[in-house]
Amino acid sequence: MDYRGPRKSAEKIEEIISDSSSESEEDEEPLDHRLEASADLPSEYWQIQKLVKYLKCAEDKETRNLIRLHGGLKPLASLLNNTDNKERLASVTGAIWKCSISKENVTKFREYKVIETLVGLSTDQPEEVLVNVVGALGECCQDHENRVIVRKCGGIQPLVNLLVGINQALLVNVTKAVGACAVEPESMM
Repeated sequence: MDYRGPRKSAEKIEEIISDSSSESEEDEEPLDHRLEASADLPSEYWQIQKLVKYLKCAEDKETRNLIRLHGGLKPLASLLNNTDNKERLASVTGAIWKCSISKENVTKFREYKVIETLVGLSTDQPEEVLVNVVGALGECCQDHENRVIVRKCGGIQPLVNLLVGINQALLVNVTKAVGACAVEPESMM
């Protein structure tokens, strides 16, 4: 049996959550060239690049688990507090959505108050943010405790209000979230 796969994934996660902002291709460039190129880029650019890596990596279960085990969920949760940069917010919420596919990650997100924050983001956001926010809520609401949180935070009505849109990805996610909440009659009152 080949055990290199988990080790490679762990190394990839370490790279993602480390403070390094360089890409592997950039490592091959001369240092002077990289410094000149990166001097013009704001730190937000590097944060977005790191979030894109999170999003791509969170597609498989093993990597989602490694993100949790290496402390990557808390930094993601804290990034939800900065809503000024919508591109970054879309990346953050997308990564949270993908990580929410694993129940263990949802438990951590509940601990970090991510569900409450996602409910707060379910209105007045661009569609690319809403698709991810509602996708994450749909995953989180598979758990009874999280459905209660969504209900107590007033999250049912904003979800229902999103049913009138025409964005197919958003509608798919909204129906999953509302459907998960609908298994409890008190959520639908």
